[in-house]
Amino acid sequence: MARKFDLNKAVADYCSEATQRGRNVELLDLVDHIAEISNKLEENVRKSVFPLMMTSMVRIEEEVFTNPKFFEFDVAMVDASIEKTLGRRDYLPICSFEPFEHFPPCGGGRSWNIFLFESFCLNFSERFKPLSLIFNKQCTGVIVYKEDARTFHDIAADMLARAASVELTVQGAVDYLKSNKMIGKAKYNRCDELLEDAAKIRKKLLTSR
Repeated sequence: MARKFDLNKAVADYCSEATQRGRNVELLDLVDHIAEISNKLEENVRKSVFPLMMTSMVRIEEEVFTNPKFFEFDVAMVDASIEKTLGRRDYLPICSFEPFEHFPPCGGGRSWNIFLFESFCLNFSERFKPLSLIFNKQCTGVIVYKEDARTFHDIAADMLARAASVELTVQGAVDYLKSNKMIGKAKYNRCDELLEDAAKIRKKLLTSR
């Protein structure tokens, strides 16, 4: 009986060998390798591999990952910088944290960028977490406090409700979410529900004034 292909082990072995040689992991090379040894389509491999890389490695460029051991984050100081940027807000889109002028050094001989920041919030932060529809190249989504029980959908609805100038239509919602890099796709599958929730929140906000 043929052994079942172990994707987690295959990815871990590839990344371990690359980093032992002092190399970063190029996502394209990894996908090509896994597709070859698993006899699966590259497109399907990428969908499986990308989330694994996001939770086990540090993304330093759009499609480049490296070993977490190369970084020495001062977690408390970075979290303090995130909180300072947030101010009195409960959340902010990931893109709102750029540029990272007031953040402490991140180690690894690198400067902060949006990819590294997303990785920090996902894997190292003690107080914050990213919420998004799906991991993607654009680092779409929002940063919230870890204790915040709301979903990405809840936050998106709240954002729409508070954006008074945004018309609560499908096109208005999609354009707003895309412009704030909350989503990268041209559509949001739960848009009707999103609009209903946003309308309810907006109504409450208006009546509470």
